[in-house]
Amino acid sequence: MQTSSAPVGANAMDLEKQAVKAAVASDWALAKDLNLQILELEHQDLDAKVRLGKAYLELRDFSKAKKCFKEVLTVDPINIVAQKNYQLAKEEKHSPTPQNGFRSLIKEPATYAEVQAEIVAKGFTASKIAIGATFTLKIFTNQTKVLYDYKDQLIELAVIVDNKIQRRLKAGKERGIIFTGTYVKGVEKDLTILITSSSPIFDCERQELKPYTKRDFMDSDNEPAEPIIEEN
Repeated sequence: MQTSSAPVGANAMDLEKQAVKAAVASDWALAKDLNLQILELEHQDLDAKVRLGKAYLELRDFSKAKKCFKEVLTVDPINIVAQKNYQLAKEEKHSPTPQNGFRSLIKEPATYAEVQAEIVAKGFTASKIAIGATFTLKIFTNQTKVLYDYKDQLIELAVIVDNKIQRRLKAGKERGIIFTGTYVKGVEKDLTILITSSSPIFDCERQELKPYTKRDFMDSDNEPAEPIIEEN
């Protein structure tokens, strides 16, 4: 099937938003077309190529899916998303979107926010935590501690450093709002956490789709590496 070229004046960022929405709706034919249009404008956009490969995989066009993921791995050989989906394409396996993946992170406005936290636990770095891991938030007046269940023991993993978010969390706690945290991404001692609330409390303008694009393409059974605990 021939795909229409990117419309004159098309913006890659706008096309990306449409492509993500198409994936959320499981409209893989549309997702394929939109990502092809993005790649006409941005030939080296690896994220678009991963999304395109995912669309081909869902459409069971395994040869094209394999080609997309192979091209990504040529440039980024440690791309876990491309590695896993390339293997699925080689085995000609269809991989439906995980139920606890991308869609479950999209909530009503003002009930979630992406925040930064700094790891304070000895022996832990972001690479030791599985994407999608859940955290318990312990909210105090001036800071919020991020607790992680490691070997049936809650350890103090990190501290949220965003003052504006801290004020929202404190106000929400006083109103009886329940908060949960989910690990999205991180580098070394810096974490990005998705905080969800049982009632609206965050600024609506903080809501975005893009940070969760790759999460949709990852296996839901991704197991965490064993954290290394340094002895005092």
